[in-house]
Amino acid sequence: MFISLIFWGFYAHRLLNNLAIYSLPASMISFYQMEETYIMEHAVDPDKRRYASPFEAARHYIDFEKYGIAPYDSLPQKYTDAIFKYHTLYLVQNTDTVYYKKEGLEMPGYYQIFKKYMAPKLPDGEWEMPSDSLFQLLTGDQEKMGEFVFEDQLNGHGILPWHLMRMQKRLTEAFITMDKPRILQLSAEIGHYIGDAHVPLHTTQNYNGQLTDQIGIHALWESHIPEYFAESTYQLWTGKALYWPDPATIFWEICKESQQLVADVLLLEKQVRDTFPTDKQWCYVIQGKGTIKKPCIDFSKAYQHAMDGMVEKQMKKTIQAIGSSWYTAWVDAGQPNLNKLNVKPIKKGLKTKQNKV
Repeated sequence: MFISLIFWGFYAHRLLNNLAIYSLPASMISFYQMEETYIMEHAVDPDKRRYASPFEAARHYIDFEKYGIAPYDSLPQKYTDAIFKYHTLYLVQNTDTVYYKKEGLEMPGYYQIFKKYMAPKLPDGEWEMPSDSLFQLLTGDQEKMGEFVFEDQLNGHGILPWHLMRMQKRLTEAFITMDKPRILQLSAEIGHYIGDAHVPLHTTQNYNGQLTDQIGIHALWESHIPEYFAESTYQLWTGKALYWPDPATIFWEICKESQQLVADVLLLEKQVRDTFPTDKQWCYVIQGKGTIKKPCIDFSKAYQHAMDGMVEKQMKKTIQAIGSSWYTAWVDAGQPNLNKLNVKPIKKGLKTKQNKV
């Protein structure tokens, strides 16, 4: 089922969630088909929330270049281990600041405090510092007063693969409790993040070509090309959803494979742009009641041809990955009977608790 949408930025996410439904087994597909409208409409909730929550943006990307070179083996797969590795702790006492070096924080006692009190709440920007325990553990003979300050050096570079693991766990838990609104919310939204993970420009600090004089390439690759060609040109059937024995490894593989495409995404766009007159690259088109600037169709077609179907291939991978994520969560939850939830569709305008994602 292909549909035309006014909001170019939302087209692909809605389409990918929609088509993922048809990768599901018979024991799941009727439940998701009944809720197709919801699954599509709420596929774009994470993007809408980026302007309402200061913690949302980091969930959509990861700047791999900040961590050396591929295959980025120094990055811990577990979020707690990653945030522990990439943080700094200070103690501010009046005008003095004590900096705790990493090797000084390797003691088991500190790691347990960190793991229990701080790390689980960091993705949402909420955490508490157990000052009494830290004073006892870290200050020695120093005066036990002042304020501990935690400096996060991870979230600022994106947490996409870690957030995907978090969402997968929550979706599994929703299936276990048979919480229909929660299943639908998490299914729709993990589909969005999986879509982002398949976009190469979500895995680099040069996310919009701003470092290489290629401003606008993000929307061109992610939005305009699918809008122009998905319905008329692409063959997006991907086959059945797969069970993932180890979702964490799959999520990391997806992100790393996307990052390997970044160089071609940038190089090929530049090569195509150099062959086109400037006035043939961007066109003004009437949309709704206004006029907007979009990449010209011939320029977009040439770029797509140069990439040898990269966008189509990534979309197909995304569709199967979304379906596989849903299917894996359901299997890991014990394969509950979803027919018990097929009473009537949830109203498409259902409000979700944004900070509980």
